[in-house]
Amino acid sequence: MKKNEFICFYKKINFIKSFCASALILIISAFFVFIDNSQNALKFVQAGDGDNVRGYAWSSNIGWISFNSLDDLGSMVDYGVSVDPDSGNFSGYAWSSNIGWISFNRSDTNNPPLADPGNGSGPIAIVNLDNASSTFGQITGWAKILSLGDDGWIRFSYSEGAPHPFPIPFPFSEVDAGGLAYDAGIDMNTGDFFGWAWNGNDDGTGIGWISLSGEAPHPYGLHADINRAPNLPVLGSASLIAKCTNILGEQLTWSFSDPDAGDTQSAYYIQIKLLASGNWGDVLDSGWQNSNQNYFNFSQALGHNISYNADYEYRVNVKDNFGSESGWSSPTSFSTPDYRYPRAYFNWSPVNPSAGQEIVFSTADAVKSQYYSSDNTPKDCDDINCSYQWLFSYIDGGGTVHVVSGLTDNSASTTVIFPQKANVTAVLNVTDNNGFAPPPNQYTCSTSTVFGLKSKLPTWIETK
Repeated sequence: MKKNEFICFYKKINFIKSFCASALILIISAFFVFIDNSQNALKFVQAGDGDNVRGYAWSSNIGWISFNSLDDLGSMVDYGVSVDPDSGNFSGYAWSSNIGWISFNRSDTNNPPLADPGNGSGPIAIVNLDNASSTFGQITGWAKILSLGDDGWIRFSYSEGAPHPFPIPFPFSEVDAGGLAYDAGIDMNTGDFFGWAWNGNDDGTGIGWISLSGEAPHPYGLHADINRAPNLPVLGSASLIAKCTNILGEQLTWSFSDPDAGDTQSAYYIQIKLLASGNWGDVLDSGWQNSNQNYFNFSQALGHNISYNADYEYRVNVKDNFGSESGWSSPTSFSTPDYRYPRAYFNWSPVNPSAGQEIVFSTADAVKSQYYSSDNTPKDCDDINCSYQWLFSYIDGGGTVHVVSGLTDNSASTTVIFPQKANVTAVLNVTDNNGFAPPPNQYTCSTSTVFGLKSKLPTWIETK
């Protein structure tokens, strides 16, 4: 269609739409009434809430086709077409002021003549939402112009070589189709429709091509707000929080992913129960938390009912930034430690040592490390219930790090001489040996300190 012809036709269509709208005001208030030629029965058309397709398609024979009453300023009734964000199923009604209602509902249309996407039930048109598929975003199936009865079938997408119920489509000059094949779809990154649909009959009648989008200088088209639900969260492994304190806590994690590029987590919901018994949420039910964090701290410090030597499981539900829920993840179990981790302490003497001077580090004197058992009360370490590892390093004046070697492991005290003035780092690892957790699962905690060495003391020689 040439530019001038398009503009004239556009004005004509707008005039017809305005005229029809004025007439309809006199005869309807909240519903359109039509006669379904296939069933010869009166029905009422009313769109449901949440229609998510907007805009117009175009036919050079019948003009504009509106897919949502929000775009049809002359309409006195709600109508629209929806695409289910989870299944891709089409439903609802489009409207043409020249041919009337176009239905995507099987209850109105009966079964399509062939290539039925619902196989006798469910949708008659569907968009492929599988982003791993080579036909991701393709629309297949049908809609029906109800006023034309069985001559009103509109087909979306046709592959060359498949059964074709109509005469050869025309005109090929208007579609880059490659033979008889043509395509209709939705760009899932933008929500914009593209391609063509077709209506034609064996006797050569029909409205022909229906364009779902057009480019400048007269752009038009259809757009769908299809927000698919996030994928089910994938849960990680629980990890202890600040294990070397007297406060028990586990950090529970999950990963968020969404089939729609750019969508992010806006909220999470976590439930925890005992592994062997109980109902979800018995131990903890967070309710919806508006947060994009993908972890939850299950901790005594936060007043949660977490205990030592217990087995739990948790599950997570998330929302994307458009409010769609993933549904509950598969649960993951975790276990808390049998008892508290040991506490490591040590002191050294002299307190302000010099280079070249013997320094005794000890956890067996006034300050002792402690271990715990099933009653979670602290007990002083001894050589039977605890083992030790000492680590020392120092940084010389040139910035070089030196590690002290040759120390005796598993001793409650050790003696070290540092050869020069330096900053010293001393570390003590204490491991619980009481038999509840055999290697490599023994409970080990550390403590460390940094102090400075003074210069070497001068050497005095007595002379007479």
